[in-house]
Amino acid sequence: MMREEDNDKTKDQTQEIEEFTFELLDAYFASRSADPGNSEIGQPLTPEYKTTDDIATELDSIMPVDLHSIVIYMRHKGYRLKTAADGSLRWEIWRDMNYMG
Repeated sequence: MMREEDNDKTKDQTQEIEEFTFELLDAYFASRSADPGNSEIGQPLTPEYKTTDDIATELDSIMPVDLHSIVIYMRHKGYRLKTAADGSLRWEIWRDMNYMG
């Protein structure tokens, strides 16, 4: 049987992981946008088309992020899906290739 102290510790750890997940996603998407446009120095943003798995794989070396969290984050931030030439779906992402955050 789990003690109340252990349960509180688990809740704290879960909350800390959730908070860091969104901090990590914010950092990853700092140089990316849901909409086309120009960078701060006036250069056009470069289109990137990635699956949720692609994004998770890129983040894996920092911390594994579950696919559900990535999808919820991207939907909340206004990212849209685009159909690729092969018929698969990808996230449409616009990236500032000169970003030095």
